[in-house]
Amino acid sequence: MRREFFRTYSTEKSIDDKFRVFLPNIHDFIDWKDENSIIISLNTFETFELGFFRIGYDYNSLDETLEKKAHVSCAAVSKDKRKEVANFSDGETFGDEIKESRAIWMT
Repeated sequence: MRREFFRTYSTEKSIDDKFRVFLPNIHDFIDWKDENSIIISLNTFETFELGFFRIGYDYNSLDETLEKKAHVSCAAVSKDKRKEVANFSDGETFGDEIKESRAIWMT
């Protein structure tokens, strides 16, 4: 069911950015194994839909070869409260600038 939840966010466009979402295993913790993850494509020009970033999950952006490029360091609600935005460890930001008071997920 968790995989299907994230598939609802995924798009099929080849120009979209790829992300790996690590899902909690059967013991409800992340062990960062590929079999406990899903790769999805997202149009980051539209930022992230509300509810995408969840406690107990982990998120990586991927390069063209599907290797880890960066790790999400902070996610927040956008200024208009209609989307979520994210900062990644490589300094890339998807969406509006993040304000600490709006943070919903941080490492």
